[in-house]
Amino acid sequence: MNFEYIEKSDYLLNKEKYIDLIKEMFRGDTNKLANENEIENHLDFIFSKQFSNNAFLVLQIEDNKLISMINFFEYNNCLNEWCLFSLFTNRNFRKQGYGEKTMLFAISKLKKYKCTKLISGIEGENIPSIKLHEKVGFKYANCNWDELASGFPENHLGYIYNFEK
Repeated sequence: MNFEYIEKSDYLLNKEKYIDLIKEMFRGDTNKLANENEIENHLDFIFSKQFSNNAFLVLQIEDNKLISMINFFEYNNCLNEWCLFSLFTNRNFRKQGYGEKTMLFAISKLKKYKCTKLISGIEGENIPSIKLHEKVGFKYANCNWDELASGFPENHLGYIYNFEK
């Protein structure tokens, strides 16, 4: 597995390269989440110089193709609390374990930040994402995402990954 762990400084220096990889991965994908403009806007926000929170992006690249991507950011500078904001796997590589491997690799990187809680929101009809989150250890919080973190979509189910101390 070839993972690229990208922090703010690297993203800002090489943004065009990363956005081009994402655009190529989304090409021809009709999944409503394959929206390169939304992803680029989100990455611009979490990696902006004005946003002081920690953030990182993980890309799984094989043969110069983006297979899977995930990004996390520290939530409102809450001590050791993070959000998983987007996870996406190339349509040609879904249901082959790439999303799981990318998520587990990225979660392991959170140890560097002493993360104690990771939250995520998933649309209720996105069964593959729900199954993946639960497989790697997320638990349904019995609430919507906006109840875990204000400002997030109300129509997303809230999931929590607790790190063992």
